[in-house]
Amino acid sequence: MLNSNQGRIVVTTDMWTASNQKRGYIVVTAHYIDDSWNLCNKILRFMYVPAPHNTKTLTKELIGCLKGELLHMKCCAHILNLIVQQGLTTVQSGIESIRESVVFWIATPKRVEIFEETKDGLSLSSKRKLVLDCKTRCNSTYLMLMIVIPYKEVFNLLVHKDKSYKQAPSDHDWLLAKVMCEKLKLFYSVTEMFSRVKYPTANHFFPKICKIRMLIQECAISPYVEIKTMATNMTGKFEQYWSLIRGVLAIATILDPIFKMKLIGYYFPKMYGDESPHEVERVRKLTYDLVKEYKLCDAKETDVSLNISDFGMDIDDCGDPLDGFDLFVSTTSLVDTYKSELDYYLEENIFPRTIDFDILARWKANGLKYPTLQRVVGDVLAIPMSTLAFESALSTGGRHVTPHHNRLHPDTLEALICVQDWLWEEKLDSHSTKEKHTAKFEV
Repeated sequence: MLNSNQGRIVVTTDMWTASNQKRGYIVVTAHYIDDSWNLCNKILRFMYVPAPHNTKTLTKELIGCLKGELLHMKCCAHILNLIVQQGLTTVQSGIESIRESVVFWIATPKRVEIFEETKDGLSLSSKRKLVLDCKTRCNSTYLMLMIVIPYKEVFNLLVHKDKSYKQAPSDHDWLLAKVMCEKLKLFYSVTEMFSRVKYPTANHFFPKICKIRMLIQECAISPYVEIKTMATNMTGKFEQYWSLIRGVLAIATILDPIFKMKLIGYYFPKMYGDESPHEVERVRKLTYDLVKEYKLCDAKETDVSLNISDFGMDIDDCGDPLDGFDLFVSTTSLVDTYKSELDYYLEENIFPRTIDFDILARWKANGLKYPTLQRVVGDVLAIPMSTLAFESALSTGGRHVTPHHNRLHPDTLEALICVQDWLWEEKLDSHSTKEKHTAKFEV
């Protein structure tokens, strides 16, 4: 299947330690767009990795099952979580007071009952139950704050209902929590997009990441000292990641017919100010260089070579000796006015933005007009921005390696994981086809 694929293949990896076996495993997943222009992913390996599980060992095992060069992309969802965690350190005291209040009022059924009675007495519109966050997951912190903030007055009243509840969060704590909740909403929505099983193609992420960068810039001029400090802490981590991915994300955006260079031109002045022309030109050149690389590969594959007869200079030809010169002039003159596929593509008007625009279907139909660009798009859009959607393989491993099956051989475990992944993909494809037929029938 992979040998028949015309494009390049993107690879993601993740590590898992089976607690019931005390063994480490690495899952290797392939991502690609097939010849029918479907976005696909398959588990290639689920390998046992001997200790120590350091960079050298993992690299050796990975290279052992792959060929060719690798493009290193860090998981965007994990990086975003690290960025938020870095920023939350400055407002931790305020959030911690709210977290402690949540812990107190969900600790026992009796306290939950008291909280619900007090809440109902205020006739609040929100009916959601309190949830405790996981400190290392920014999404769960956002959900906790979003639910708890409307209950500010409830906590103030509860101080008088239970003597062991010493102090409700202060007004300043609630203020910071509200501001943080508003800021975390964007991170939450982006991470949710990364976490889908059928993840979006790479062209969807550029505007989201740009908005996050602009959000951090906005926080840097906040009237609250804590928010300013938070922005400072976030900036370093974000820039470190942004420098690695902005090229790939920008190329994916430029190759999207509804964006092209327009979205770059819209966001970069907001992000870079006077430096924006330089940044725009940098990503433009990067795109042209990538297309040129594919074009050179095409030329090598066709193995076109010029010979003397190409210019009408056959030794047996007794015609006009300058016929070859005329042909030479016409062919070399074209070089000066030559436009690449990318030039023509960028000169076309952008497509109107619609919810149901299918970029893969669009580029599937563009093969005759832009054959080289089509190959570039097929490889770039297959790049996943996060490993979250594929970490389910590690959870699956946990379901196989139970206390009752802790002596399962690594080869058997790999066979179980891979075959399950392949069969499940076939089932999903079959189900998707049925849904399409059903929808068409109902219409």
